[in-house]
Amino acid sequence: MLDWLTMRVARRHIAPATLQHLLDRVGRVTKTNNDGEIVWCISARESVRSDSHQVVVHVGSEKIELSGSPARVLGHNNVFGSGDAFICWSAMVRHVAKEIGSLPLHPELWECSRVDVTHNYALADASEVRQALMYLRHVEGGRLQVRTHSESVYWSAGSRSRSAKAYHKGPHLERQLSRGEAYATPDQVEQSQRLLRLELSLRLHWWRRQLKAWYEFSEREFDQEHEKFFGEVIGKVEVPVMEKDMVRACEKVAVSKGQGVAAFRTWMLIRQVGAEQARSMMSRASWTRHKRILFDAGLTWADFQASNVVQLRRRTIVLDEPVRSWDELRRAA
Repeated sequence: MLDWLTMRVARRHIAPATLQHLLDRVGRVTKTNNDGEIVWCISARESVRSDSHQVVVHVGSEKIELSGSPARVLGHNNVFGSGDAFICWSAMVRHVAKEIGSLPLHPELWECSRVDVTHNYALADASEVRQALMYLRHVEGGRLQVRTHSESVYWSAGSRSRSAKAYHKGPHLERQLSRGEAYATPDQVEQSQRLLRLELSLRLHWWRRQLKAWYEFSEREFDQEHEKFFGEVIGKVEVPVMEKDMVRACEKVAVSKGQGVAAFRTWMLIRQVGAEQARSMMSRASWTRHKRILFDAGLTWADFQASNVVQLRRRTIVLDEPVRSWDELRRAA
């Protein structure tokens, strides 16, 4: 599902009456100098609300920006929603248009600067979700920078290209309910306590590198981006790996048996002293070659931790099998 969209359209494409209505509605933020002269003046961000659903509208000097959760526009909460970018965008545009007037419904006039691709994974109970998050707190590698806040885990939070987070959906839904930002039945609140939520944010610089427009991306393509990112973080299916099987796996994917054995030795070193220390003890070329062999053999960044003994690796999580609806979540129980 797509849990967040940020879309922009040029002001010249907005009907004059709609633009004027919006300018009259939003406040202004003004900066003055010590003499009281205006240095600059910009439009404030306006929250367009309807019951618990919210889309933020910002009027810039050249463009109007809409940002928010399409799932909360389409339903009572954002636990589940649509993965179709066109459906999500049109729902947000129509929602805002009911409040401020007509907006262009031609997707080619809109540009996208952020899409959050989100999937929910059903675990046994809330304690297992917390256990999974404890595991993910230690997953980092390459350009990924991990930080935590409360029970949430963030990767590359400051990136303008791709960032990600993992969190427990149950408590998050409860907070939304307490603030009047969502509605859910008691059964849905209870079911959500079993959900591990993995969210990938595709941001402005990522979109600038794409060769096609946002509305040409299919739900499957968004899912593939999600699987590609988190597949390197925690893998698709995690099972205990015997060391003799790991040697054979390295030899199988390496160019030669010698390279496979060398890569296995690097993995053993990583297990003893950690990835950063192991990398400093060999050439860059050797590190890159051994890392690729280990990844091809089935390891992930989670394995690149010193003395890594992690409970989640005994609990299978298949990233291409998230639960996509309340019915699927109940059946998964």
